[in-house]
Amino acid sequence: MSIGYQMSPNVTPLLKQRIVSTYMKTAAGRNKLAKAISIPLRQRRDYFSVGRKGLYVEELPDGAVPIFDTDPAVTAFYGGEDGDAVVNRAGMDRVTADLFEVYANPTEKLYELKTRRFDLLDRMKVKGSSIIQLKEDTMFFKLVAAAGAANPLGGITAASTYISGADLSDAFGMLESPDLSVARVFMNARDYADVRKLGRDYLDFETQHSLLKAGILGDLWGAKVIRTRAIDPGTVYFCTEPEFLGRISERIPLTVLPDDRIGDRRVGFSIFEYIAMIVHNSKGVVTMTVDRS
Repeated sequence: MSIGYQMSPNVTPLLKQRIVSTYMKTAAGRNKLAKAISIPLRQRRDYFSVGRKGLYVEELPDGAVPIFDTDPAVTAFYGGEDGDAVVNRAGMDRVTADLFEVYANPTEKLYELKTRRFDLLDRMKVKGSSIIQLKEDTMFFKLVAAAGAANPLGGITAASTYISGADLSDAFGMLESPDLSVARVFMNARDYADVRKLGRDYLDFETQHSLLKAGILGDLWGAKVIRTRAIDPGTVYFCTEPEFLGRISERIPLTVLPDDRIGDRRVGFSIFEYIAMIVHNSKGVVTMTVDRS
């Protein structure tokens, strides 16, 4: 009896388990099983973190407090202890940021492990980690938006309903005027469509699949152009180098622990991290607004 797509829909779970056990005894059988496992149908790819490409990431030693020395002439912004609010501190040369937890608890019914035609446990961990990364980036862009609004030089409004080369040049010049450089340009895919139309005279397109999958689309005058759905269309952030923008301090890095609920016959994971996130330089962010109405 064959397995996979050729298996009869009338095969009972017990018989299916016996067939799988038989195939697992030999290398050839295991190879057939691997070929029979399918990839689940999905609407879109899993989310990849991009905020960590804009901030300096460091480990926070046990017992240490996330204290940062900053320039009192600029406003610092950090994530509140609830992991949602943005806290600002101005006129201070030392800031103590809050630590907050980012978590996800994916669970599934136990019988689903025998029903699904893919590795459900692995898929749960990947999906849970994706949720964590999206939550983390949501906080990152809240901080970036707050810093951009506080930039004493202001922001840029596109001259038309699309982004032009002149708009990009103006944004670069505004961030570079306090002797900073543009290292990252974060935008939604809708806005990137405008930049793509400018062609290779402006953008050095990325072709490596692993980088494209992570949202890195190319280089614009030395800055990485990064696409993300965590930003709404019509808003583009130009950020300086990570060491001049802010930090992520990890007390507990991304951790996956089993969280089975036997009484409910469910399997699951507790996926979490405990971090502090700060954007300390309001001059390091320039916000471009595109009015497409």
